[in-house]
Amino acid sequence: MDVELFYGCGPDACADVRTACGDLVAINELSTSILISLFTDRRANEDDVLPDGSDPRGWWCDAMDGTRIGSRLWLLERARNLPEVLRLAEEYALEALAWLIEDRVARKVTATAVVVGGCHNVLMLTVQIFKPDGRSLRWKFRYAWDLRAVQDWEALDCASALAMA
Repeated sequence: MDVELFYGCGPDACADVRTACGDLVAINELSTSILISLFTDRRANEDDVLPDGSDPRGWWCDAMDGTRIGSRLWLLERARNLPEVLRLAEEYALEALAWLIEDRVARKVTATAVVVGGCHNVLMLTVQIFKPDGRSLRWKFRYAWDLRAVQDWEALDCASALAMA
């Protein structure tokens, strides 16, 4: 069981824990683990180009045991909407979720990045986890390059949207 994390909607959205009647809501799926894996900042590799030129980010505990938590999706914050960015988003997502296969939580993980419909500033990342028992779970996350360009968050299906600022 995990404490359920969720992402709000809109340009000021952030992750939070879900509560009900003053208690934390627990879930028995991988949602919280997926959110942490994808949307916490993994330390940049030595050869990565840093968006701000200086901070490689990362979690200080990674230095202790060699495990790297999070993803390098944050490196795409200032990237332009190009085919290479879609490929990198998929690569970074798979890298962040590789532990699911290593720990035998999943037998296969896929990540597909596409630009959403007519809105050229929004990337949709679809992640599918194939569990050893044959079941599969799927999540869809949206990333807005320019939050000002997205005027109608409801049109983006905010129930499943993630806007990283």
